[in-house]
Amino acid sequence: MTSLNIDWKPIVGMEFNSIEETYQFWLAYSAHVGFRVRKRYANKNKDDTISSCRTDCKARISLGCHNEKFVINEFVKDHNHPLQPPKTTHMLTLHRRITEVQAYEIDMANDSRLR
Repeated sequence: MTSLNIDWKPIVGMEFNSIEETYQFWLAYSAHVGFRVRKRYANKNKDDTISSCRTDCKARISLGCHNEKFVINEFVKDHNHPLQPPKTTHMLTLHRRITEVQAYEIDMANDSRLR
């Protein structure tokens, strides 16, 4: 998780060099504040239904392009659901990470058939 200044939040007019840089900023902000993020897309089942447990939360940033930079045009910070406490945000799907050492220990336990 990225270390953030408490006052650091999206501001209309902020510029980024790429979509990926913008997304990493939004991920870091969401981890700090306590919510999950998603890019705008949907997965449909074979019968064209979308299974979801979304709350129709309107919190978001909208981007535009200006002088070859990606610029925040809109920032809606209000959520219609409870936020995760900061000490547990590392458990949200997009923020879960294991170190190389942890991955190695998992592999070793698996190889030795420990259960």
